Amino acid sequence: MIAVSTVAVAGCGEQEVGEDSSHARGSAGRVGAITVQNAYLVPASASETCVIAADEPAELSFTATNNGEAADRLTGIQTDAAAMVRLPEDPEALVLPAEGGLAAGQPIEQPATTEPITVHVEQLADWVRPGRNVDMRFTFEGAGTLDLAVPVDACPTQQSP
Repeated sequence: MIAVSTVAVAGCGEQEVGEDSSHARGSAGRVGAITVQNAYLVPASASETCVIAADEPAELSFTATNNGEAADRLTGIQTDAAAMVRLPEDPEALVLPAEGGLAAGQPIEQPATTEPITVHVEQLADWVRPGRNVDMRFTFEGAGTLDLAVPVDACPTQQSP
């Protein structure tokens, strides 16, 4: 896994950091030819309850689609709501082919893509709670940065083993 340092993200939508979310499941946005959809954070829960297990990493779920004619690559995800965001170590796993996509924690429907990746968000801040938003910055090699207010899943269930 690659360790990605965190930065403060400002101006990520109309809601303030930690404000309650009105999203049904996830948030969406676009930068250049890249669209990020259905982004949401799934904290680990304690003993099959809806209580966040703060000492366990959360899982970030999203789908990124490249609507352009050239490949692009996800180079990082940052948030001030956690100590670290871990992406897969293999840079090839983070490539979005032209007219293709990349998914984390959920199935992807584009035929020209690989299996979903796993993105861990470690050491969540104390204020992170189900039903609230976490500001996150997605950085792509060609398209640039996209700031999103990502909702925290209301009753978390981890997607991967």
